[in-house]
Amino acid sequence: MRRELVRRRVGGEQVIRVAVRVISAMLGVPESDEEQFTDWVVRVLQIGPYDFEVGGQATREILAYFEQKIEERMADPAGPTAQGVSGGQ
Repeated sequence: MRRELVRRRVGGEQVIRVAVRVISAMLGVPESDEEQFTDWVVRVLQIGPYDFEVGGQATREILAYFEQKIEERMADPAGPTAQGVSGGQ
């Protein structure tokens, strides 16, 4: 009940999505991956505390995603992954 009241007061799911998008931008997640990133965050933070299997699977997917991004960056330090992280500067 309390969680529902908080969601109503602050705009509910829209606020959560905006916060996740801000965080994803800070981490250098490309816009094309934002929906997937949002899904992971929802599964970890909203579903995971009640369903450990769902939260655990989403955590493994996030870790694999960032592991791949790190490997891409290490292979090509000036490539598109590095530009995404630095904002293209």
